Formats: sequence, structure tokens, C-alpha cells
Amino acid sequence: MATYAADPPVTVLRNDGAVQAVAEPDHRRTAAVFHAAGTLALGAGRTLAVDRPCLMLLDESGPRPLVHVASPDEQDVTVRVSIAGEAGESTADIALGSGVDASRTVTLQLVQVR
Repeated sequence: MATYAADPPVTVLRNDGAVQAVAEPDHRRTAAVFHAAGTLALGAGRTLAVDRPCLMLLDESGPRPLVHVASPDEQDVTVRVSIAGEAGESTADIALGSGVDASRTVTLQLVQVR
């Protein structure tokens, strides 16, 4: 445990009342809890934005970004997710379920829009 604590494989990107987020650079993944709509700086001039509270895992290990999104406190909502940077912007509108599908994580590949 001391070795892990001395050199953790994650970097804290933000930890405040609006967003709590860590990045795992070796695997190109970012995990975030958005307590409200907002934007997270990913580094290198890139940002991750959402339009409502949600839990998110961003996986950039493949050719196109994948997002895994859930919202345990809300049902039957759509979350707009955007990644922007010098290479352009990728976005997705992610419909989250209700009833037996409430709180279920939805995975989607982001589409480049510009």
C-alpha cells in the first residue's frame, strides 16, 4: 500500500463541490462525478462537458472515445456529453432509462461534430 500511495497510477483532475474526477493516463481513462452541469479540464487544451449531473467513465483507449454514463438520482433523462479540443469536438446525447432500467449505465461512442 505504501508503494501505491507513493506513486498512484491516477491523477486527480478536480475535487470540489461541482466535480470529482481522476485520470488514469496509462489506460487513457477518466472517471468523473458531476454534481451539476459543468466542464472538466482534461489537459492539453481539452475539455469534457455535461449538461446535467451524472457519473461518467471516459475511455479513450480506442480509435474513438467511449463514454459510460449513469445518473442514479434521475430517471428518464438525456445527458449531453461533449469533448472539445484542438482536434475538434465530439458529442453525444445519451438517453438514460427509467423503471427497471433506472440507474443503469449507458455506453455510447462519441461522434465528431466538427
